[in-house]
Amino acid sequence: MALDGVDSVVIGLYFSLLVGLAFWAGRGGKARAAETSTSFFLANRDASWWQVACAFFASNIGSDVLVGLAGNGAKYGLVCGIFDFGSPVFFVILGWVYLPFFLEAGVYTIPEFIELRFSRAVRQYLAAVSLVLYVIAKISLAVISGSVVVQTVTDGAVSEFTTSVGLMALSAGLVIGGGMRAIIVTEVLQTVVLLSGSLALLVISLREVGGWGKLRSALPESHFHLLRSDDEAPYSASGVLLGYPLLAFWFHCTDQEMVQRGLSAKSLRHGQGGCVAAGVLKFLPPLAFAIPGMCARLLFAKELGFCEGCTPTPDIAFPLLVSRLMPSGLRGLMMAAMLAACGSVLASTFNSASTLFSMDVYRVLRPAATERTLVLVGRLTIAATCVFSLLWLPLVSSVSDTLFIAIQSMVACFAPSIATLFIFAMFWPRANVQGALAGLTVGHSIGTLRLVLVVSKFKPTRSVLTYEIMNMNFLNFAFALALLTSIALVAGSLLSAPPSEEQLRWTWKTRAGGKYQRVAMELSELEEAPNRVPDRGGWIAEDLGAVALLVAVLAVFSYGA
Repeated sequence: MALDGVDSVVIGLYFSLLVGLAFWAGRGGKARAAETSTSFFLANRDASWWQVACAFFASNIGSDVLVGLAGNGAKYGLVCGIFDFGSPVFFVILGWVYLPFFLEAGVYTIPEFIELRFSRAVRQYLAAVSLVLYVIAKISLAVISGSVVVQTVTDGAVSEFTTSVGLMALSAGLVIGGGMRAIIVTEVLQTVVLLSGSLALLVISLREVGGWGKLRSALPESHFHLLRSDDEAPYSASGVLLGYPLLAFWFHCTDQEMVQRGLSAKSLRHGQGGCVAAGVLKFLPPLAFAIPGMCARLLFAKELGFCEGCTPTPDIAFPLLVSRLMPSGLRGLMMAAMLAACGSVLASTFNSASTLFSMDVYRVLRPAATERTLVLVGRLTIAATCVFSLLWLPLVSSVSDTLFIAIQSMVACFAPSIATLFIFAMFWPRANVQGALAGLTVGHSIGTLRLVLVVSKFKPTRSVLTYEIMNMNFLNFAFALALLTSIALVAGSLLSAPPSEEQLRWTWKTRAGGKYQRVAMELSELEEAPNRVPDRGGWIAEDLGAVALLVAVLAVFSYGA
């Protein structure tokens, strides 16, 4: 069913509300007059725990995840939910292992922290790789998913290119005009609307198929397990156990876009509280998106290509459910929320990309740059990122036939090496600059080779090594890449001089041993953050919540295995 007049009015009102909120948060009154790099990139380090939680959640739940998770749910079942069901574990690792170090260091970016542990060369290398990842994976795929939504609703009346340019312009305008504070404020609204609408769609979808029992009897039993041993699913049990933790660790603990939300917190406790609350929210996407996708397989089998002689198009499952099943008005609200979710993720990524280039590249080259210049460079970086992402779009379809797999497959070419670096940086004091560069060079060379082979649709014979690199399951490849990175990192470190005393300050063993007095990261100690809330000692709600989250994850995987 096409959108009607009521839906159009609702969409217009929703976007008007978002634009108004963004203007109020980022450019209204004193905010614009007092704009600094801290306010533009980190929302003045003044976000409360609930804002941090919503920002964590909404920055990950864009239209790419809505479309991709529902499409994978239709094709493979609940197994695609492992990335969300396991997410709370890595939020706990971020909040209780890495975030205290990041906040104490007072950094703007994750590569900036890496300079403290290793060197400026490693920092700039990591910043460059992160920028490439944003262009080839996050931005491009978010735009494609938004295009899928628009084309499904309009029956192809709006071209993919027009949709792509429009979404990028809207998102770039949001972050250029309002910075990080505008993103956080709009992401709070996005979280509420998306979750409410998606859970409503879950109820409607289950009712249409005849209930949970009917769904279970109509689909293969394997669709209801989180650990699968069959060859059909890309999420094999070995990949889930070995490769998935590396991708999840990279995303939650080392990716600038995600960690930047924690860096904007008022204090460590607010950051940890945001991690716990976001971990709770992450149990919902498999229910709100994957299960409706499974219902869509029964309701719209022909449209999705699940019939003999048909070409599978599972990525249209979620927009198809919204357009066909939801009532007028609510349908328009969900369509607006889906498009705004795409814009929200794009704005988050643009903001993180601009932060990386401004703080890790431009400020390093021009240490005397003013606050105003840094903000201007950030805005120009956003414009350049839009252009490069548009140029990359035509090549993305070569990676996988489903959007969610495409995202994860491209990330698996680069993220495992970065995750390995951070694990060794924190827990192996002997790791040094030479080892870090050796590990990243080896890992990313192999990852780049795989990506080029896949995108170019190269067809090697089974007898050559390139065939194995190209066709290995992406999660198993992630584990193999991390293993090779580890070998190179350890060898490079042992064959060169150990790190300095100052570099060892940023390792877990040295700090836990009491060699350095841990400094409470209070805003009152930072000139740039005069409102920081002091941290409290002892066990409090955040610590108990973290333990409860870990128990809940164990229960979910035990039940779903």
